[in-house]
Amino acid sequence: MAVFIAASCRSNDDDMVESTCNAIEINSDLFNNGITDEFEILEASVTNDCLVILLRYGGGCGEIDATLVLGDGGNSNVLQRNARVIFVDEDNCEALLSKEYSFDLTSLQDNSTNSIEIILQDFPDNPIVYEY
Repeated sequence: MAVFIAASCRSNDDDMVESTCNAIEINSDLFNNGITDEFEILEASVTNDCLVILLRYGGGCGEIDATLVLGDGGNSNVLQRNARVIFVDEDNCEALLSKEYSFDLTSLQDNSTNSIEIILQDFPDNPIVYEY
């Protein structure tokens, strides 16, 4: 069963490229078994309640999409969530491109704490700490 969480991240910073961020999907089956095209995570950070991820991929002439999927929590005493980017590249071109995606984290907030650790699959600088 898939659960979609939709909300907006509003930015007071005029320099931010996007004023809203995409919904995340909580789905353990998709997290564990989802098929993804090749990409590389160059950067990931939290800005204004959004997880901002810079991806590099081969493409340039077709449609692409990225979804942030969350699975089960981690194995630590702190509040922790495992996350994975599912990247769909229906693009046969091979130019090396990069694109930034933003994902709304507000639905992960827990009243028992003021932060959560996000373990982003294939990102070397884990954990990403989301403080709220």
